[in-house]
Amino acid sequence: MDILTLDFESYYDKVFGLKKLTMEEYIRDPRFEVLLCGVKMNDSPTRVFEASLLPELFKRIDWSNTALLCHNTQFDGLILSEKYNVVPAFYLDTLFMSNALQDEVEVGGSLAKLVKKYNIGEKGKEVLDAIGKHKADFTEEEWEQYKGYCANDVELTYKLFQKLKGNFPVSELKLIDMTIRMYTVPELILDTSLLNSSLDEEEQEIAGLLSSLGVTEEDLASNEKFAEIVRSAGYEPPTKYSAKQDKDVYAFAKNDAGFQQLMQTDHKAELLCKARMKVKSTQKRTRSKRLVDIGTRGTLPVPLKYWGAKKTGRFSGTESINMQNLTRGSDLRNAIMAPEGKQIIVSDLSQIEPRVLAWLAGDTQLLEMLKTEDPYALFGAKMFGIPDLNKKDHPELRQAAKSALLGCGYGLGYPSFSSQLMTGFMGAPPVLYDWEFAQKIGVPPGKAEQNAKDNWFLHRVKDVIYTCTFDEFIMHATVTEHIINKYRASSPAITKFWDTCEQLIQFMYEGKEVTYKNIRTGKECIWLPNGMRLFYPGLRKEGNDWLYGKNDKLYGSKLTENITQAEARIVMTDGMLRIHERYPIKLTVHDESVSLADLDDTEAPDWIHEQMIVEPPYMPGIPLAADTSTGIRYGDAK
Repeated sequence: MDILTLDFESYYDKVFGLKKLTMEEYIRDPRFEVLLCGVKMNDSPTRVFEASLLPELFKRIDWSNTALLCHNTQFDGLILSEKYNVVPAFYLDTLFMSNALQDEVEVGGSLAKLVKKYNIGEKGKEVLDAIGKHKADFTEEEWEQYKGYCANDVELTYKLFQKLKGNFPVSELKLIDMTIRMYTVPELILDTSLLNSSLDEEEQEIAGLLSSLGVTEEDLASNEKFAEIVRSAGYEPPTKYSAKQDKDVYAFAKNDAGFQQLMQTDHKAELLCKARMKVKSTQKRTRSKRLVDIGTRGTLPVPLKYWGAKKTGRFSGTESINMQNLTRGSDLRNAIMAPEGKQIIVSDLSQIEPRVLAWLAGDTQLLEMLKTEDPYALFGAKMFGIPDLNKKDHPELRQAAKSALLGCGYGLGYPSFSSQLMTGFMGAPPVLYDWEFAQKIGVPPGKAEQNAKDNWFLHRVKDVIYTCTFDEFIMHATVTEHIINKYRASSPAITKFWDTCEQLIQFMYEGKEVTYKNIRTGKECIWLPNGMRLFYPGLRKEGNDWLYGKNDKLYGSKLTENITQAEARIVMTDGMLRIHERYPIKLTVHDESVSLADLDDTEAPDWIHEQMIVEPPYMPGIPLAADTSTGIRYGDAK
């Protein structure tokens, strides 16, 4: 397959450009104008073409046998597909590759910084002289210099690709192609009427709250002004200690326990807090407005960063709409639709992180539980010693076991667990454990009273903000401590794996190559089964702590989390790539793959489901499970 390295130069000015607009907004704007395009076929010299020559040039290229290479291919690729109706056989991107190799952590992702790091040349600055200029505004000399700048960018991108490609895994290159294709070949449709109705309802609710309270949005948005409103209404504004600022600050975040306590004081306090949350929670309104604008311009290009989480590589959202944050049941999900004649198929991996962790730790009992219909109930039966524990008769116990299984595998302590449960753990409703529940799970009588006098216990929980009485909180924290202890006692293989990971840190520090299951250590890194790595630059020991980077801490359970999440990503994306060969992936949210199939294709859901649960060759014996469903709207499917 041929590789065409390409770089577009386009008109921009102080108000119209990528500093003010997203790529989609900029490219689809009527003011958008291509000025030049540099192209390099394989290793032949770069040629630069003016805009008028591009349609004929692109017609002469066999795109079915051509891979497109750019630095930020989502940008140039969307120009090609939107303006020239060109979709290559494959997309390559040096920006995404550098993200994955974690060059961005060291020097940033710009082409200028990367070519300097790899000592392959220097990026020009002529683009700065092009601001506000159409072709007619350039002198002949300036125009030739601009062509030279464009050609240099193409050559630098090609040279950078030669440096980066090395042993870059083919599967990751395919994943880059799939991610770019979600953006450059968009098919999902946005229901702008639904989004506008949702916005209207939101605005009307806010207006009603403001009117009933006699305040303005500006009053509620300001911490100081809101504090004054709270005081004038007869309440004391809640505060919390900020370690960053080293002082007490207002506890006005929606998950702050003090804020929740204020909200529960009486009806007026509840209205004040609800109004504050509505005004401050602008993300939904902002995203809805952006999606409406996108929908009026065309289909939805899904902007995802292929290697989003710097440590584990999980996707992240970009372009101010964060497509990784689409709450189930929300209008945002319901507004995303399949094109006519198509259906959306969503396949969601079930408990993928606990499954990967159990496999890595060699927890055979947990692996067997995960093969069953309700692993949470079985795990709870083991953890709490209640053989017949089930969802119907023991819903609270099962939920506690679920929270432990999903959240406690990475060394979570009871102070943090207590706090998260009170505000809603991993999307579950808020929980405050009481004595009745403590009895059910076997908390020893008098344990809470003992903890209330234990200076170490009180020191551990001193920063947890709570809305209940002191005695109620101590009981709750005592129960969460008991759950944590029960989890660790019933999961010895996992706690042992934390210790193993402590040893792996030492091996990374020493640069010793040691293999454990499907990973191996290297100098300041862990090599994953797909050929990628977890990188801990500057790993060092200071006192009893392992540090890397500037001053990031690393310890056994933290490395456990990094490895588990990185391998869960590999399992997930391998399934997506299998699906993508037959049914194009158009979106992914966490552990969900979202693809399109013909409406009358009845075999598609079952086939897609099977691809998601294929046992990986690098993880033999892991029992995978998924939930697969369909709909015309994304919200109907999941």
